[in-house]
Amino acid sequence: MDEYIADTPEYLGLGSGAFSLLDGAWYVNTFSLKRYADRIDSGRMSLERMRRFRPWELRHYGLLMALFGLDPDRAAALLSAGGVLGEVEMFALRCADAFSRDRQGKLVLNHHGRYLALSMMRSSMPA
Repeated sequence: MDEYIADTPEYLGLGSGAFSLLDGAWYVNTFSLKRYADRIDSGRMSLERMRRFRPWELRHYGLLMALFGLDPDRAAALLSAGGVLGEVEMFALRCADAFSRDRQGKLVLNHHGRYLALSMMRSSMPA
């Protein structure tokens, strides 16, 4: 699994620079190999940052993961679960020309949509 493409509500990332999402909190391990090794060798956790998400932030994070994982059907399902706000978000993505249809008529994220998903993912990461 790639830490940017998780298809489960929670996941555990191991290693330098890994991400985890557990019980509504997002954890980031240190990216520094030296700091990671030093922390593990001294019996400490490798965590660099933690952020507790509010319920709407969890839904948005799930949306970003679905878009980044090129799964617009899952993104649409997450958006529809968001009620009117989700419908507005899906409308905005459609207006932004983020989707196309493949030969079977399935909704897919096009090149522009992939760029938008990447931009959204980058801008949502806490500093």
